[in-house]
Formats: sequence, C-alpha cells, structure tokens
Amino acid sequence: MKVLKRSNVHLRMDATYFEQFCLLCYQDNRDNYTQLVRFTDGEHYEEIKEDLDNLIKLGVQIESITTDGHKSILKAIKKSLPDVITQRCLVHIQRMCLIWLTRFPRHPAGVELRRLMLLLLKIKTDNDRLYWIKAIEQWYQRHKDYLQEKTYNQ
Repeated sequence: MKVLKRSNVHLRMDATYFEQFCLLCYQDNRDNYTQLVRFTDGEHYEEIKEDLDNLIKLGVQIESITTDGHKSILKAIKKSLPDVITQRCLVHIQRMCLIWLTRFPRHPAGVELRRLMLLLLKIKTDNDRLYWIKAIEQWYQRHKDYLQEKTYNQ
C-alpha cells in the first residue's frame, strides 16, 4: 500500500474489531482510497497520533476528518491537527440514537424522534439537510416541556 501525497483530503477513520485484532483504517473520502491501515489490539491515542503525524509527514494535507467519535481518536486529532474540521459519522450517530431510543419507544416523543433518526441517512442534498434540521427543531419545540422534566428516585 502506498500513501498518496494529496491536498484537500477529507479523511474517514474507523476501526473494525475482529476476534484476534483491531484494524484501523484511514480512507480518503474522495475515492475511498485507503491511505493507511494499522493492525492493533484497540483504538489507542499514541498509535492514532503516530498514524496522523506520519500521514502529514508523507504529504497528505488533511482538510477534515470524519470519525465515530471515539475519545482516543478525537484526542489524537486535537493534538496532531488542532485546526482540522472534525465531524462524527452519520451512521454512528444514527446507530447510537436508535440504541438509546430502543426499537419500540413508549413515549410519543421517542416514537417521533426514532422516525426522524431513520431519515438521517437519506440526507443527500443541502435541501434534504435543511429539511431534516427543520424537522428536528420542530420536534424539539413540540416536546421541550417533556424533555426538561426530571425524574427523581425517592
């Protein structure tokens, strides 16, 4: 595998866990070119920082990074590339929201939010994005009182 010296790279970082190891993958979003892989036992700050530093040294000019939001990845990005745009992957956002909401939410706010979260990956255009954001804002306004309620164990 050869690291390609490129500018304006929008990097995707993700880890996949197998039975015996973890595979960290650094891909250029432009054409899915895999710039770097690391076989390891987990997502460790030191290794991720080293990988990012090596990509920079090899001439990869990183414009943004999309990640699952793992704390060690975010810490390494902040240290190696403090000014780079960092965002969380929509697939990971959707997955976590659906886990928290459960498959069959009981409250109407949860039912409605789950429906909106299922639409997240259908966003393809700027217009879709604006529509989805407006729908979330409207959902929040409808359910603001419920969301601000607190449950106290007595």
